[in-house]
Amino acid sequence: MSSIEERVEEIKEDLDFFDDELAKYEYIIDLGKKLEEFNEADKIPANIVHGCTSQVWLTHEIKDGKMYFHGTSDAIIVKGLVYMILKIFSGATIQELKDIDMDIVHE
Repeated sequence: MSSIEERVEEIKEDLDFFDDELAKYEYIIDLGKKLEEFNEADKIPANIVHGCTSQVWLTHEIKDGKMYFHGTSDAIIVKGLVYMILKIFSGATIQELKDIDMDIVHE
């Protein structure tokens, strides 16, 4: 499994491949289509990510000392962004998540 930093770099490289902004948006929308099915029973207020213009739901589970996140959104482009965030952070240990400089997401 690659590190969080390596996963961010992979996504940046994928996005840098596109010269056209519209093509980037289409790519992000396509990523959203790869999200695992989100359990409808988990679409509750306790799982809503506050501060988002769209509705975003996020859950997690811990397996073998690693955090795995699940999420979705009601907006198609935001679903792609959710996919990227899940790809970056799922599978990390709690310590890795504590140690990471969250400004990395801003990139």
